[in-house]
Amino acid sequence: MNRSYLLFIISFFALGCDSKDLLSELSKADSFRKKKEFIEAEKIYKEVLASSPDNSAALIGLGHNFEDQEKFDQAYS
Repeated sequence: MNRSYLLFIISFFALGCDSKDLLSELSKADSFRKKKEFIEAEKIYKEVLASSPDNSAALIGLGHNFEDQEKFDQAYS
């Protein structure tokens, strides 16, 4: 199972019914990350976390974003 699909599934269950905007933002962030537009992806993940600090999909996505850039200290903290 690829990471994006897994993030979508986690987001769906973790965010609840009124989560279309958050899911849309997480999808955008994932797209930026796949295109190696890491700054844009990080910005969106952090915006989601600002409004939903325990959002597991955003936390995982942000970690993968750092990992993809080989910023392992940030990825695992």
